Amino acid sequence: MNVLAIDCASELMSVCLLHNDPPIRVVLRMDAGLTHGARLIPAIESVLSSAAVDLSEVNLVACTRGPGSFTGLRIAMATTKGLTAATDLPMAAVPSLEAIAHSARCWPGLIVAAIDARKKRFYAALFAAGARLTPDMDAAPATLALFIERHCGELPVLLTGPAANMLLPALQLHWSAAHQPAQPPVSQSAVSPAKGTTIPTCIVDAHARGSVAEAVAELVSADPARYRLSDDEGPVYVRDSDAEIGVTAPRPRSVPEWARTDAQRSPDVL
Repeated sequence: MNVLAIDCASELMSVCLLHNDPPIRVVLRMDAGLTHGARLIPAIESVLSSAAVDLSEVNLVACTRGPGSFTGLRIAMATTKGLTAATDLPMAAVPSLEAIAHSARCWPGLIVAAIDARKKRFYAALFAAGARLTPDMDAAPATLALFIERHCGELPVLLTGPAANMLLPALQLHWSAAHQPAQPPVSQSAVSPAKGTTIPTCIVDAHARGSVAEAVAELVSADPARYRLSDDEGPVYVRDSDAEIGVTAPRPRSVPEWARTDAQRSPDVL
C-alpha cells in the first residue's frame, strides 16, 4: 500500500510518502509555526516530486486526528478530505499522541507523549509496551505527575513529542515543590522529613521532535481498517476552542445609564 500522510497537530508540520513497490520513503518536516495553511500543499507537492510519484499512485491519504492545534488539525483534515474527494481515495486518521508514541515504541519503560496545549497545559497520554494506559488528556503538569507516579516502573520515563522539552522542566518544578520538606513551627527546632514518594526519573526522547507523519504512515499501512475515516468524521479536539467557549459563556449585561447607581456611573455623568 502506498500511503501519503500529513501532520499539522503542532507547530512542527510533517509530510511522509510511504511507497511499497518500489520501496520509497520520503519525509519532510519543518517548523511551520502558524503557517500550516500556506505550507502544507507545497510540502505535499515537494514530497511527491522528490519520490517521482504521482498522486494517482497513492492508495490512501492519512492525517493526525487530534488532539493538537485547532487550526492545524482542521487544515490537515480538510486537505486530506479534499485530496481523497478529488481522487476517490480512501482516507484514514490516527490519534496524534498514539502516532507520537509509536515513534518511541522501542522504549522498554513508560512513554509520555505530549503536545503543547498552551495556558501551561499539555495534551498528553501514557503508553507502555505498545499499549495505551490513559485516554488523551488536556492536563496540567501536576495531573500528569500523578499519572506518571502511578504507572512508572524502575526504568526512566521517556517524554516524547513536540512539547517534551517543555514538559520536563514543568514536571521537575512540580516535584521539587511537592517534595520540599515541610517547614516546622517556630517553636520546633527539628526539620520535618521530606514527604511523598521517590521522584520518577524522566528523560527527553532524542527524537522527540521527529516526523509524526512518518509514524502515521507506518500505523495506517499496518492496519488501514483500524484507522479508516468516514466523510462525516472530523478532528478530535479534547478541549473546546476559545471561540466555542466565548460563544457559550454568558456575556455580561450592560446596565443603561439611567438605571445605574451613582457608584456605577462614570465621573463625567455625575
